[in-house]
Amino acid sequence: MDNWLEYFKQQTSQLLQQLETLVRYESPTNDKAAVDVLGAYLHTQLEAMGAKITLYPRDVVGDIRLAKWGDDTAAPILILCHIDTVWPVGTINTMPIKITEHQFFGPGALDMKAGIVITLAAIQALQEYNALSRPIWLLLTTDEEVSSHYSRAIIEELAQKAALVLVMEPAGEYEALKTMRKGHARYTIRTEGLAAHAGIAPESGINAIVESAHQILYLNNLNDLPKGISVSVTQIQAGVASNVIPPLSELVADVRFASMEHFNEIDRAIHDIIPTVLGAKISIEGGLLRPPMERDQRILNAFKQAKSIAEQMGMNIGETFTGGISDGNLTAPFAPTLDGLGPEGAGQHAAHEHVLIRSIPRRAALLTAILQNWQDATP
Repeated sequence: MDNWLEYFKQQTSQLLQQLETLVRYESPTNDKAAVDVLGAYLHTQLEAMGAKITLYPRDVVGDIRLAKWGDDTAAPILILCHIDTVWPVGTINTMPIKITEHQFFGPGALDMKAGIVITLAAIQALQEYNALSRPIWLLLTTDEEVSSHYSRAIIEELAQKAALVLVMEPAGEYEALKTMRKGHARYTIRTEGLAAHAGIAPESGINAIVESAHQILYLNNLNDLPKGISVSVTQIQAGVASNVIPPLSELVADVRFASMEHFNEIDRAIHDIIPTVLGAKISIEGGLLRPPMERDQRILNAFKQAKSIAEQMGMNIGETFTGGISDGNLTAPFAPTLDGLGPEGAGQHAAHEHVLIRSIPRRAALLTAILQNWQDATP
């Protein structure tokens, strides 16, 4: 096949039908039964495509599936999709599917059921033209929207065996690939003071809120946005009554960073916090949740090759970065990773979530061409 873009343009209506089918299978992360219904449907699709399927049962979230095509003579390309969404069952009744000339609206359409549609279509096209020339692994996870706690070990294990990882999260603006994602850390800082009557003996108390206020200002000063470091106090709980000097206070700080070097700097600075209010005691819990997807030489080389493949089809793709996290954060330390292979759209986790229809065949063509033509980096 010389023109994958034209091939998928002619299949746009079928791709939209498949997308509508997947969106109607509502699959919120915290509803295992609903997610497993979608998983079972996809299982039958994968079997019909000749995949060798490994099932990873899970008690709390939906069961995870790994589908493989090809033998083990070469390192595989690993494709990551998650089938869970943030939308509760029944959302489709209040946020119904709507298809306009240019957009497909629906809960979970962009994040990331359109990515699943594109992936299956790409593999089917390669099979149709006998162009599936290397091992392809597709991992369908079920807990990405809650930080991949139940799938992380599998993701990291498979990434170590892969020549390339492709993450089917939505594309950036103008269909840009995502070549960098910030890492994520979270800290809980608890302050213990001493209660006292606010009117009769305020001087006898140790005000935990005042101590937390000092901590908040300290944390805020750790921000260095030009370097990609953000430290945000996002939650605070304190006080027992309006007439009591607060004996306890607890705050949560969300930290994002562009490199592990930056994380180590911030981590040390947070653990260096000491009380300012006389007599106050503090404890600090938390730390690294996700490493950054750093734009290192491996990722840069992978982007350049993907860009070259796109140019051969008359498409120009750029790159972008984001402070949001994905499973690409987990794979990047182990294998070259390209994120944002899904279609472009807007409104992730919002009522206007939608996919740009013109982007669906374009992304399907790009993914197919990458799978067909990828050249592994020379060791």
